[in-house]
Amino acid sequence: MYKSKEIRHKAITGKNEGAIQDDLHKNLEQLQNTNINTRISGIHALESLAQDSPQLYWQIMEMIANYVKQNSPIPKTKDNKENLRITKDIQVALNFLGKKSSNENENNRINLINCDSCSRNFVSTDFSTTKLTAGSFWRANLSHTNLVGAQLEGTNFSNTDFRGADLSNVQFEGADLSTALLQDANLSNALLENVNFIGAQLEGTNLTNALIEGADLICAKLIGAKLIGANLSGADLTSANLKAAQLWGANLIYSDLSGANLVASQLEEANLSGANLSNTQLQDANLINAKLEGIYLIDADLSNAQLQYANLSNAQLQGANFSNADLSNVNVNNAQFGHNLGISESIKCDLIKRGAIFT
Repeated sequence: MYKSKEIRHKAITGKNEGAIQDDLHKNLEQLQNTNINTRISGIHALESLAQDSPQLYWQIMEMIANYVKQNSPIPKTKDNKENLRITKDIQVALNFLGKKSSNENENNRINLINCDSCSRNFVSTDFSTTKLTAGSFWRANLSHTNLVGAQLEGTNFSNTDFRGADLSNVQFEGADLSTALLQDANLSNALLENVNFIGAQLEGTNLTNALIEGADLICAKLIGAKLIGANLSGADLTSANLKAAQLWGANLIYSDLSGANLVASQLEEANLSGANLSNTQLQDANLINAKLEGIYLIDADLSNAQLQYANLSNAQLQGANFSNADLSNVNVNNAQFGHNLGISESIKCDLIKRGAIFT
C-alpha cells in the first residue's frame, strides 16, 4: 500500500502544469453533465486534484462552492417541499467543502452566499472558514460542526440543529435563529447583535463575552447558560427561562426581562440599570454588587435573593417580594417601595433612613 501511494504521488508530481490544467478542465466538464453520477465523479476527481495539487486547492474550493450555489437556490417559500429535496451531488460537494485542508490559507473563506442548504445533514462538518451570509439553513442538522469564526450574518437558521457545535467567534449579526437547537454549543465571543432567538433552546450554551446587543430572546430557554461578561444591552428576554444561568458581570442595560425566570441565577456585578424585570422570578438569585439603578422590579419575586451592596437607587420596587432577601448595605436612595412582602416595620424604617420611599 505504501509503495502504491508513493508511485501515485510521483506520477502526480511528475505532471507538468499543462497536464494538470487539462485534468481540471476535464473534471469541470463533468459537472455540466446531465447524468448525476457523472457529476458526482467530477466532484470526487476535483477533490483528489485539490489534494494532489496544493496550488489549485483554493481555486477548486471556489469552483465547488459556485457549483453548490448555482444548483441550490434559496426556495421561494419554506412550505415549498420540492425546493427542500437534497440531491446527492450537492451533498457530496458540501461534504467536500466541509473538509479543512491543513495547507489552506486561514484568511480564505468558502463563499456560499445565497445558498440554500435546507433540511440537510452536516453532522461534525468543518465550516470554520466558511462565509454563509444571507443563505438558508432552515431545519438543517449542524450539530457538532466546527463553525469557528464563520461569517453567517443575515442567514436563516430557523429550527436548525446546532447542538454541541463550536460557534466561537462566529459572526451571526441579524441572523434568524428562532426555535434553533443550541444546547451545549460554544458561542463564546460570538457577534450576535439583533439576532432572532425567539423560542431558541440554549440550555447549557456557552455565551461568555458574546455580543448579544438588541437580540430577540423572547421565550428562549437559557437554563444553566453561561453568559459571563456577555453584552445583552437592549435585548428582549421577555418570558425567557434563565434559571441557574451564569451572568456574572453581564451587561443587561435597558434589557426587557419581564416575566422571565431567573431563579438561582448568578447576577453578581451584572449591570441591569434601566432594565425591566417586572413580574420576574428571582428567588435565590445572586445580585451581590449588581448595578440596578432605575430598574423596574414591580411585582417581582426576590425571596431569598442576595442583594448585598447592590445599587437600587431610583428603582421601582412596588409589590416586589423580599421575603428572606438580604438587603444589607444596599443603596436604596430614591427607590420606590410599596406593598412589599418580607419588609417588616423595622426593615422599612431602616430603608427609609437610607433614602427609600414607601408609597
